[in-house]
Amino acid sequence: MNRRAVVVVNHSKIPNTEVNLTASAINRQVRENLLPAWGIYALVWAGAEVSSAWKIHLWDEPPTTAIDSLGKRSVEEGNVFIGPCQRNKVPWSVTLSHEVLELLLNPQLNKYILGSDRFWAHEICDPVKGSSYIVDGVLVANFVYPEWFLASGIGQFDYLKLLSSPFSFLSTGYASTYPAKGLAEVPLYGVK
Repeated sequence: MNRRAVVVVNHSKIPNTEVNLTASAINRQVRENLLPAWGIYALVWAGAEVSSAWKIHLWDEPPTTAIDSLGKRSVEEGNVFIGPCQRNKVPWSVTLSHEVLELLLNPQLNKYILGSDRFWAHEICDPVKGSSYIVDGVLVANFVYPEWFLASGIGQFDYLKLLSSPFSFLSTGYASTYPAKGLAEVPLYGVK
């Protein structure tokens, strides 16, 4: 079992009590839902930065200048912007859960899985974006199972059992892919 630690650092106007409850629910999601499916566990909590933990920062708005203005960061960090979530009517807790789960599975943003004719980004929430469920009263993101990345996969393809085949996605979902013989990224989107 892979063990990691992720701290949610709140720079936003969201009350710390709400951030703490959300981080606790995501911690339970990781322990009870992600671990059995993927064999990856992380302790997730809200608080001050800890050098040994990966970080997800909560901000009210994205910076008006380049993303580097957020300070020196490593790849094992992420950002969630509350304002865009609210304007797009996406609960910030779902976006935070999405970012935590994908950070745990692909922290360097460099994992791709070869399908029949293309490489698929190893992003586990993108194909089922727009679907969520409740853990301890908090909405969290749905995610795909390892079988989703297997062309001959059978069984359950995502936590909520919304997908029926490998490499499929919801109408609100998407996937980044690269042709097996080329280098240009080809984003694929669900059919509406």
